[in-house]
Amino acid sequence: MMSVIHSMAISDYRVAATTHYQGSYLTEIVAQDAHQKLPSSNDHLAILLEPSPKVIGYIKKKQPDTHLVGFKLLSQVSVDILVRVAQNLMIKNDCSFVVANDAADISGDRKDRGYIVDEKGIMKQYETKETLAQGILQEVQSLWIKNQ
Repeated sequence: MMSVIHSMAISDYRVAATTHYQGSYLTEIVAQDAHQKLPSSNDHLAILLEPSPKVIGYIKKKQPDTHLVGFKLLSQVSVDILVRVAQNLMIKNDCSFVVANDAADISGDRKDRGYIVDEKGIMKQYETKETLAQGILQEVQSLWIKNQ
Protein backbone atom coordinates (compact mmCIF):
# COMPACT_ATOMS: atom_id res chain seq x y z
CA MET A 1 0.00 0.00 0.00
CA MET A 2 1.26 3.48 -0.78
CA SER A 3 0.07 7.06 -0.63
CA VAL A 4 0.34 9.73 -3.32
CA ILE A 5 -0.05 13.37 -2.36
CA HIS A 6 -0.72 14.93 -5.75
CA SER A 7 -0.13 18.49 -4.61
CA MET A 8 0.56 20.20 -7.89
CA ALA A 9 -1.04 19.95 -11.26
CA ILE A 10 0.96 20.09 -14.40
CA SER A 11 -0.08 23.16 -16.30
CA ASP A 12 -3.71 22.97 -17.37
CA TYR A 13 -2.66 23.80 -20.92
CA ARG A 14 0.24 22.99 -23.20
CA VAL A 15 1.42 24.51 -26.46
CA ALA A 16 -0.33 23.01 -29.48
CA ALA A 17 1.12 25.31 -32.14
CA THR A 18 2.84 28.63 -32.58
CA THR A 19 2.58 31.14 -35.35
CA HIS A 20 3.62 34.69 -36.04
CA TYR A 21 1.40 37.47 -37.27
CA GLN A 22 1.92 36.54 -40.93
CA GLY A 23 0.55 33.06 -40.27
CA SER A 24 3.73 31.02 -40.77
CA TYR A 25 3.71 28.02 -38.46
CA LEU A 26 6.71 27.51 -36.24
CA THR A 27 5.49 24.16 -34.94
CA GLU A 28 7.80 22.28 -37.31
CA ILE A 29 10.82 24.09 -35.85
CA VAL A 30 9.79 23.23 -32.32
CA ALA A 31 9.04 19.60 -33.25
CA GLN A 32 12.51 19.15 -34.79
CA ASP A 33 14.35 20.20 -31.67
CA ALA A 34 12.59 21.24 -28.50
CA HIS A 35 15.73 23.08 -27.39
CA GLN A 36 16.04 25.09 -30.57
CA LYS A 37 15.70 28.83 -30.21
CA LEU A 38 12.75 30.44 -31.93
CA PRO A 39 13.99 32.98 -34.46
CA SER A 40 14.05 36.45 -32.92
CA SER A 41 13.09 37.89 -36.30
CA ASN A 42 9.52 36.68 -35.73
CA ASP A 43 7.60 39.54 -34.15
CA HIS A 44 4.19 39.15 -32.52
CA LEU A 45 4.23 35.43 -31.81
CA ALA A 46 0.92 33.74 -31.08
CA ILE A 47 0.58 30.50 -29.16
CA LEU A 48 -2.30 28.06 -29.56
CA LEU A 49 -2.93 26.10 -26.37
CA GLU A 50 -4.67 22.78 -25.81
CA PRO A 51 -5.70 21.09 -22.56
CA SER A 52 -2.99 18.97 -20.93
CA PRO A 53 -3.91 15.45 -19.87
CA LYS A 54 -4.79 15.23 -16.18
CA VAL A 55 -2.11 13.11 -14.52
CA ILE A 56 -4.21 12.56 -11.39
CA GLY A 57 -6.66 10.48 -13.42
CA TYR A 58 -4.00 7.86 -14.19
CA ILE A 59 -2.75 7.22 -10.66
CA LYS A 60 -5.51 4.95 -9.36
CA LYS A 61 -5.74 3.17 -12.72
CA LYS A 62 -2.10 2.12 -12.34
CA GLN A 63 -2.15 1.61 -8.55
CA PRO A 64 -5.74 0.96 -7.40
CA ASP A 65 -4.79 0.41 -3.73
CA THR A 66 -3.05 3.79 -3.43
CA HIS A 67 -4.29 6.39 -0.97
CA LEU A 68 -4.60 9.37 -3.31
CA VAL A 69 -4.75 12.94 -2.00
CA GLY A 70 -5.94 15.49 -4.55
CA PHE A 71 -5.74 19.27 -4.48
CA LYS A 72 -8.17 21.85 -5.85
CA LEU A 73 -7.47 25.57 -6.10
CA LEU A 74 -10.22 27.93 -7.21
CA SER A 75 -10.44 31.70 -7.08
CA GLN A 76 -13.03 33.87 -5.35
CA VAL A 77 -15.77 31.29 -4.90
CA SER A 78 -17.96 30.47 -1.93
CA VAL A 79 -16.88 27.72 0.44
CA ASP A 80 -19.90 25.68 -0.71
CA ILE A 81 -18.76 25.79 -4.34
CA LEU A 82 -15.17 25.03 -3.36
CA VAL A 83 -16.29 21.97 -1.38
CA ARG A 84 -18.60 20.76 -4.16
CA VAL A 85 -15.84 21.05 -6.80
CA ALA A 86 -13.38 19.30 -4.47
CA GLN A 87 -15.87 16.47 -3.91
CA ASN A 88 -16.34 16.11 -7.68
CA LEU A 89 -12.55 15.86 -8.12
CA MET A 90 -12.44 13.27 -5.36
CA ILE A 91 -15.18 11.14 -6.92
CA LYS A 92 -13.87 11.45 -10.48
CA ASN A 93 -10.34 10.40 -9.51
CA ASP A 94 -11.10 8.08 -6.57
CA CYS A 95 -9.20 10.25 -4.08
CA SER A 96 -9.18 9.42 -0.39
CA PHE A 97 -9.65 13.13 0.28
CA VAL A 98 -8.97 16.50 -1.37
CA VAL A 99 -7.26 19.61 -0.05
CA ALA A 100 -9.22 22.64 -1.27
CA ASN A 101 -8.08 26.28 -1.29
CA ASP A 102 -9.34 29.57 -2.63
CA ALA A 103 -6.59 31.75 -4.12
CA ALA A 104 -8.11 34.73 -2.31
CA ASP A 105 -7.26 33.03 1.00
CA ILE A 106 -3.58 32.55 0.18
CA SER A 107 -0.94 35.16 0.92
CA GLY A 108 2.81 35.28 1.22
CA ASP A 109 2.81 35.83 4.98
CA ARG A 110 2.22 32.17 5.89
CA LYS A 111 -1.56 32.57 5.73
CA ASP A 112 -3.11 29.83 3.67
CA ARG A 113 -6.65 28.84 4.56
CA GLY A 114 -7.35 25.34 3.36
CA TYR A 115 -9.94 22.64 3.82
CA ILE A 116 -9.63 18.89 3.89
CA VAL A 117 -12.71 17.61 2.10
CA ASP A 118 -14.13 14.10 1.90
CA GLU A 119 -17.33 12.73 0.37
CA LYS A 120 -19.36 14.18 3.27
CA GLY A 121 -17.93 17.69 3.01
CA ILE A 122 -15.39 19.63 5.06
CA MET A 123 -13.56 17.42 7.49
CA LYS A 124 -11.28 20.17 8.83
CA GLN A 125 -10.32 23.79 8.19
CA TYR A 126 -6.77 25.12 8.58
CA GLU A 127 -5.47 28.70 8.63
CA THR A 128 -1.75 28.33 7.89
CA LYS A 129 0.45 26.33 5.54
CA GLU A 130 2.06 24.60 8.49
CA THR A 131 -1.17 23.45 10.12
CA LEU A 132 -2.59 22.39 6.75
CA ALA A 133 0.52 20.29 6.05
CA GLN A 134 0.22 18.69 9.50
CA GLY A 135 -3.47 17.99 8.86
CA ILE A 136 -2.69 16.29 5.55
CA LEU A 137 -0.04 14.14 7.22
CA GLN A 138 -2.42 13.17 10.05
CA GLU A 139 -5.17 12.20 7.59
CA VAL A 140 -2.78 10.07 5.52
CA GLN A 141 -1.48 8.40 8.68
CA SER A 142 -5.04 7.60 9.77
CA LEU A 143 -5.69 5.97 6.38
CA TRP A 144 -2.64 3.77 6.88
CA ILE A 145 -3.78 2.81 10.38
CA LYS A 146 -7.26 1.87 9.11
CA ASN A 147 -5.72 -0.47 6.51
CA GLN A 148 -3.42 -2.36 8.88
